[in-house]
Amino acid sequence: MSHFQSRLLSTDGVTAFSTKDAAKTALGTIDSEISAMHSMISAAKMRRNAISTVSRLPPEVLSNIFSILTAVDPPTHKRTFVERNFINMRGLGWIRVTQVCRSWRHIVLSDARLWTDICAQLSPLWMTEMLERSNQTLFTFSANFNTESEGSDKGKLMAVVEEVLSPRHLARLKGLHFNSWNPRYMRTAIKRLDQAAPLLDSLSIRSGTIYNASTRLVPDDIFASTLPQLRNITFEGWIPASWDVHYLCNLTSLEISRSSDDPVYSMSIAKCFEILENSPQLETLVLKHVVSSTSKEVLPSGHEAVALPCLTKFAMHCSIPGLIVLFSGLIIPRTSAVEVGFHTTHARFSELISLLAAFSRRADASASPLRKISIDCVRKGRRSEKHILLGAFGEAGAQRNMKKISIA
Repeated sequence: MSHFQSRLLSTDGVTAFSTKDAAKTALGTIDSEISAMHSMISAAKMRRNAISTVSRLPPEVLSNIFSILTAVDPPTHKRTFVERNFINMRGLGWIRVTQVCRSWRHIVLSDARLWTDICAQLSPLWMTEMLERSNQTLFTFSANFNTESEGSDKGKLMAVVEEVLSPRHLARLKGLHFNSWNPRYMRTAIKRLDQAAPLLDSLSIRSGTIYNASTRLVPDDIFASTLPQLRNITFEGWIPASWDVHYLCNLTSLEISRSSDDPVYSMSIAKCFEILENSPQLETLVLKHVVSSTSKEVLPSGHEAVALPCLTKFAMHCSIPGLIVLFSGLIIPRTSAVEVGFHTTHARFSELISLLAAFSRRADASASPLRKISIDCVRKGRRSEKHILLGAFGEAGAQRNMKKISIA
C-alpha cells in the first residue's frame, strides 16, 4: 500500500449519503492531499528542469535570447467576432516565457531591459505593469486610441499616458508614439507634453491624413522646449505651429504629412533648405503637402546646394516647380529611394522633363549612375504611380551622356 493510499484510509466508507460532518472531514482530508500532491509535482518539475540540458545556459545568455524574442514575438491585439459580438483578443507574445518555469520567470523579471518597449497592443493594466518592471531603464511608450474599446478603457489608457509623462518617468522616456483619429484624445495627450524630456530620441504623432481635414498644430513649446536628444520626428495630420521651432535640427529622420496643401501653414522653399542645412545627417526625409506649392518657386539668392550624404529615403509632394527647385538645390546619394507627388496634371510635358533633368543632375557623382524615381500624381481624383529608371552607361572606360527612361 502506498503512502498516499494509507493517508486516505480514513475516508474509506464515506459516501454522498454519509453524515454531513463525516463528508466534510473526508473532503478536507482529500483536498489537503491534492494540494500536497500539486506541491510535490511542482517540486519534481523544478528539479527536472534544473538537471535538463537547457539549464546549462548562463542567465546572461538567456537574457540575450529573451531580448531577441521581444522583437520577434511582440504582444498582439485583435478583435474577433464571437457569437454576434466583437471581443478583444490580446496575445502576450514573448511574455509567455515567464510561464515556462520558475528559473526563466526569475531571469525575465530581474532584467529591466526586457520591459522597455511598452507597445500599443498591451492593455492599460499590462502597460502599467511593464512601466514598473522597467525600473530606471530607458523605455519607449506607444498609445493607440483608435482601438475599438469601451470609453472606460480609453480613460484608463489616458491615465497611463499621464503616468508616463509624469516627472517620475519622463526623465527616462526614449520614444513616444501617439496614434488617434479622434482629435479630442490627441489634444488631451499633447497638452501633457509640458515638461522637459532630456533623453527623448523619437517622437511620433499620427492622426491620419484624412482628405480636407483641418490642419492640427503641435505647440512650439512642447516638452518645455527641452529636447536635446531628439533625432526622429513623425507628424501625420499635424505640423509644427512654427517652422522656427527648436526641435527641427540635428535630425536623422523627419516625416511630416498632410492630406492637402494649406498655404497658411506651408513651409517656404527657403525655410525648407534652412531646416535641411541644420540636419546634415538625415537618413529619412518625407514632406507631403508641407512645402509651399506655387508656380514661381526659385532658388533663394546666393543659395549653395545642401548635401545630405546619408539620405536613404526621400519623399516630397508639392508642385512640379517646387520639386524642380528642391532637386536643383539638393545633393543626395544616387542610391536614395526617391518618391515625388503632385496634385496637378503634367499635360505640359516640358515640366516633367525639367523635373527629371533636375533629379538626374543633382546627385553624388562618386556613386553609381543608376537612379530610380517614383512619381505619384493625382488627376481628376484618380491616383497613378509611375516608376522611372534613369541610367547613365559607360563604354570603353568613358561615361556616355545618355539616359535610358523606362515607365512601368
